Amino acid sequence: MLAAGLGQRLRPLTFFQPKPLMPLGGEPLIERSLRQLEAWGVTKIAVNLHWLAPSLHDYLTGRRGQASFQFSHEPVILGTAGALLPLRDFIGTDPFWLVNADIIWRMPPALLLNPWRRMNPLATVWLLPDKGPRTVETAADGSITTYRSPRAGLEGTATFSGVQIISPRIFDFLPRQTERVLTLVEIYESAARAGEKIIGVPSNGRSTWDDAGSITDYLRLRRRHRRPQGTRLSSAPEEGFTVRRDGSFTFPAALWPDPALAPTLIAADWPLARVQVEPLPARGSDRSFLRLHHAARSAIFVRYGHERDENRRYAAHARLLNEAGVSVPRILAEHADARALLFEDVGERSLLDAYRSHPASAERLYRLALNEVARLHTEATILARQRQHELEPAFDRRLYEWERDLFFNQIVHGRHGVEPRSEGVLADYKRVADALLDGGSTVIVHRDLQSTNILLKENRLTLIDFQGMRFGAAAYDLASLLCDPYVSLAPPLRERLLAYYAKRVGSEAGAAVVGLFAFGAVQRLTQALGAYGRLTSLGLKEWQQHIVPAATLLSQV
Repeated sequence: MLAAGLGQRLRPLTFFQPKPLMPLGGEPLIERSLRQLEAWGVTKIAVNLHWLAPSLHDYLTGRRGQASFQFSHEPVILGTAGALLPLRDFIGTDPFWLVNADIIWRMPPALLLNPWRRMNPLATVWLLPDKGPRTVETAADGSITTYRSPRAGLEGTATFSGVQIISPRIFDFLPRQTERVLTLVEIYESAARAGEKIIGVPSNGRSTWDDAGSITDYLRLRRRHRRPQGTRLSSAPEEGFTVRRDGSFTFPAALWPDPALAPTLIAADWPLARVQVEPLPARGSDRSFLRLHHAARSAIFVRYGHERDENRRYAAHARLLNEAGVSVPRILAEHADARALLFEDVGERSLLDAYRSHPASAERLYRLALNEVARLHTEATILARQRQHELEPAFDRRLYEWERDLFFNQIVHGRHGVEPRSEGVLADYKRVADALLDGGSTVIVHRDLQSTNILLKENRLTLIDFQGMRFGAAAYDLASLLCDPYVSLAPPLRERLLAYYAKRVGSEAGAAVVGLFAFGAVQRLTQALGAYGRLTSLGLKEWQQHIVPAATLLSQV
């Protein structure tokens, strides 16, 4: 059973317990899968653990049932295929079921067993032709032909259910160990190239399936699977939640299961009893976000984990940038011990949204953004040096090489199996790093200055997500903004915007940045591609759509 995920789409609820233990109808999600497997006669179950591992371990060891458990703790998540490596001895030489721990399902085992016995494939996987993103296609004999269908969602496509039978022959295609996330899809693709078949079996009338992966889906299932009378659940109560016209929903803050929320609201002089909580989507990190509503006021509540120490510096950075005249959210309250923040709500309409709705206004909007970037690179940089303000370690050769290697490992080798470390490629990247390191004075660099990290509200443009600030080459920031894979800026417009920035910061400094722009773009796009690959490998498939645009831009620059 795969139970090591971070529960990103269910945050902030999974900030307090792992997704398989989220309650549904008076019992944890995982319990439904366990009962189904035990009904089939399964008596040995291995479970991989990562996020809040002790909670899940304690529940399973204290559970009454016919199955015994073996645990595989993953300090670093190994992925759906990498999870099998520590369990090689447990699996042995027999075929085995592989089941996701966070799905709601019922299925007769013969659905997969019959084609398994008849065809002896590497795996038989249960497919859903009418649910999910539907990116899988099969041939007439049921063998899977693609996992990344360009026809996603159309007739003839299906979605992985998270239930499958796998042959121990899979270890022929797995390394003995791995230092990166390994997914079953990439192993299945490799096995298919070697002649193995992976058979996809569609649902029948005797099978049911649902997903509790997002907050919206989880609450929908909570209402459908009412808990038995007399039982009490402390997490994610459905009572009092309101669905809004745009499909979002709110909870009374007093019912939200986060002990840090009340003291943070009190520090900001917000009345807990009259505040509504609106969960916001995950942003690909260990932070969770809530929009809080009180009368006509709103604010953003953030909880951050220990994955990135930079998050604890956000409030201090915001105060410094505000003092320097850079438009960033004002801090309303900080609860450092609980790793919680409350700050000004600067809206949800990004520069990307504005560009898409009014592309003719692109130059005006980007000039407004570059005004803030120029202040960051001048006034804020001077103030930070005067105050000896604590930032992340400055860009150096090691950091540039780390960004390069993330791209190599996640995209070039990880997704395509190509060995990227030729002398020519390494020499090119060394030239890029040399140019950025030797190109003159350094400034405070935002580090993640793409269009989604610039928000617009009532004609005010605001920078967000600046917790990774550090000293480095201004060209890196300019490339983040003007070679953004989310936005297709025409090259002539890009040149005019570069000239505008150069004029704002002064002719000498501006000319140096313009001269380094292409080098900054190569480095930044390399970093972005590596990040998209990592996030995709963690199951956040929405990031995959940015890989081709980023690669196209990288080729151009």
